[in-house]
Amino acid sequence: MKAARFLIAPLCVFVALVTSLYSQAQAPAPASTPAGQAAGDAPHLQAPDNSKPSPNQNQLPPISITSGLVHLVVTVTDKHRSFITDLDQGDFKVLENGSPQDIRFFGRETDLPLRIGLLLDTSNSIRERLSFEQEAAIDFLNRTIRRNKDMAFLMTFDNEPEVVQNFTGDLALLTDAIHNQRAGGGTALHDAIYRASEILSNPPLPVGPDPEVRRVIVVISDGDDNLSDHALSEALESAIRSEIAIYAISTNTDWLAIDDA
Repeated sequence: MKAARFLIAPLCVFVALVTSLYSQAQAPAPASTPAGQAAGDAPHLQAPDNSKPSPNQNQLPPISITSGLVHLVVTVTDKHRSFITDLDQGDFKVLENGSPQDIRFFGRETDLPLRIGLLLDTSNSIRERLSFEQEAAIDFLNRTIRRNKDMAFLMTFDNEPEVVQNFTGDLALLTDAIHNQRAGGGTALHDAIYRASEILSNPPLPVGPDPEVRRVIVVISDGDDNLSDHALSEALESAIRSEIAIYAISTNTDWLAIDDA
């Protein structure tokens, strides 16, 4: 909700400026001194001016201000991490600095066309698990992409992120691109999320009267970033600005332990 505060400050400055100008316009102009009359001399009497100002005189033009909506993308799960999709507007509260905010519009986005950024870790740290990543990516796309509705692009990241397949709904193209990847190099995970968020901020939109889409990043990685120029906070902020939901499939095996007893 920080965007709301950014809108208020410029507005206050602008209103203060208009008020100052309006006060100057309303202040009576000093009486002019006729030629040949000293400043201390008594002024000559003049006939009163009975003319009336026009209705539009001394009126400033109306101020028009455009304010955009602040979208909040929310995903809700239960304690078993299953998605909850039947909530209504009354089930939500939005607070800013502890103050309740009005929810003007509410909608479920469960059936919107998807625009997916599939981020595949191809660094050296996942070399032994690359085949698992490829199988997981292909399985996800086959279960998710709906024909003539959803689109995805494939980005790999090692030393740097690279788009190896642009937006498409063709599963064959995406599958071939995934199979062709090899592992090697460092891990620039944060840079990949940052770059994918930029791409998803302006995706191809569906043809028709409703251009809304749901933006999603799916990361398949061990999460071990060691080469990014961007911090994790910058990457997440970029995703939030683009109204993106991020999902991760971890290939990290550090938590596994073998019980020798």
